[in-house]
Amino acid sequence: MCDPKSNDCRCKRLSNQINSTLENISNLIARAIKDPSIRHKNDNLLKCWEVKNCSRSECPAYENENLRCWQLEGTHCGAKIQGAFAQKYENCVQCKVFQAACSLGSEAINEQVNNLLHLLYEKEKQGQALNKELIHALKNLNRKEQKILDLSARDNLTGLYSKKYLLEHLVLELERFKRYRQPFSLLMIDIDGFQRYNETFGHLEGDLLLKKFGGLIKKLTRKIDIASRFGSDEFLVILPNTEQKTALLAAKRLLHTLKQQTLHPKGGSKARRESVSIGLSTAIPSDDNPGQLIERAQKAMQQAKRDGGDRIVIFSPPLKAVTSAA
Repeated sequence: MCDPKSNDCRCKRLSNQINSTLENISNLIARAIKDPSIRHKNDNLLKCWEVKNCSRSECPAYENENLRCWQLEGTHCGAKIQGAFAQKYENCVQCKVFQAACSLGSEAINEQVNNLLHLLYEKEKQGQALNKELIHALKNLNRKEQKILDLSARDNLTGLYSKKYLLEHLVLELERFKRYRQPFSLLMIDIDGFQRYNETFGHLEGDLLLKKFGGLIKKLTRKIDIASRFGSDEFLVILPNTEQKTALLAAKRLLHTLKQQTLHPKGGSKARRESVSIGLSTAIPSDDNPGQLIERAQKAMQQAKRDGGDRIVIFSPPLKAVTSAA
């Protein structure tokens, strides 16, 4: 054994303490990487409110499990509210609570490591909070952008999709049909005698009729369908994944429901009902552009009007009329 009083022995003890401290720091950092809340254990930590005989229960440090009061923001020390850790640190190192925690050289080093870990942890939390705020802001921005896009894709009067929006999706639907042979159909709907209705009751009443019929078309079509206001008194509906037979059932449902609506236009002596003419076309392999389908649906609708209205005409040469059962 070496002489405890000899320089060699003192140097050896100091070296052992340093190595032990470095090992503790290394282990602490390794654990803190996995769990940022990990801190070095210090048995010399004091309860600041007891040491200073403080009864300020509103102080963040009062009866707090984290006895490192110098790391807490907004403590009530020195008769005033303190700032964050970095702002008040110079004052805290002069406090007997802090000095007691660092009474040993090794503990002083360990506490400095704790302070660094605390700062890194706080920075990480601030970064996470900032990321959350940014994500939240981006989501709000996306929602607002989507709302703007949705509004721009809608007809202001009826709430149905705009003609432009429908034409864009009609291109996609035709591409899907040509690639995967997924059938789809079009319905062109025109209000019978709409011009006469406008001339008789005025444009405001005409707008109310368009709005009412537009709302019903939206209600009677599926979520995957795209219903639009295509012209002044014309509506066009894309029916995805729909063959002619099923499209005809949808057209009959629209024809019957719209005809059953009771209208009370101002200036009218009695309630009335208005009918529609519907043209139906279904995609065929020879279709090269959306205009071909629209043209067929329009020709069928015009034929329905020539035949007296209140009916469905399917474009399947020769044109086949389906008269309303109402």
